[in-house]
Amino acid sequence: MFRKVSIVRHYFSILLLVMTVAGSLYLSLHPLDLESLFESKIGRAVGLSISVAENPYNKLALELDQKEEQIALREQKLDRIQAELLANTRLNRYIMLTMTFFLLILFFLITLNYYLDYQRRKSESRNDKQI
Repeated sequence: MFRKVSIVRHYFSILLLVMTVAGSLYLSLHPLDLESLFESKIGRAVGLSISVAENPYNKLALELDQKEEQIALREQKLDRIQAELLANTRLNRYIMLTMTFFLLILFFLITLNYYLDYQRRKSESRNDKQI
């Protein structure tokens, strides 16, 4: 009887080995991948949970972590706003320089117009006096 059980066990182990090799060839799995797969399934079946009872220190540490996350989010938001403002500042500077350039040209043209009008009136007044 013991011998029959041993033979069945031996055949069962060979069958398991053949199925494992066939499955790994079929699914293109490496034996180490299969090992990690089996370990994860066993790990899910056997669970262990450890926790520490809530105390003021844990609560303060948790609040501190939450505050740090909030501060990090605010810093990211401020960085994004600062980058947008910097881009807008460059654009505003370009627009301001362009407007200043055109205003200077306009001022020059208006001054030239007044000067030429003055010269024309001066010459007209001379011509009127000569006639």
